[in-house]
Amino acid sequence: MCHPAQVALLPGLVPADLVELRRWHPDQVAGLLDAVEASLTELRVWLPWAAQSPTEDGLRARLTEGVAAFDGDQEWTCAVAEPGSERVLGSVSIHRRGDPATVEIGY
Repeated sequence: MCHPAQVALLPGLVPADLVELRRWHPDQVAGLLDAVEASLTELRVWLPWAAQSPTEDGLRARLTEGVAAFDGDQEWTCAVAEPGSERVLGSVSIHRRGDPATVEIGY
């Protein structure tokens, strides 16, 4: 099944060899905070939101917004994680940009 923007509806878990993509949920905030803090210097170069150190409450709110966006087929954001582990390696997402048929990949 595809979304009108021709984006296949994504499952909550996409397994691969060395990593898996897991749909973000607010209860994963600790793993996200650890990953962000480990890469904050690099993130600040590219991402305006990283100018200030994120808080657990702020990230939890963002993850909660992401659940609604995922469920509403507006934005699809997943943790990149080690299989069988709670360790978060990063994040990847598909965002709508402008035209409803246009999406952008973020990582």
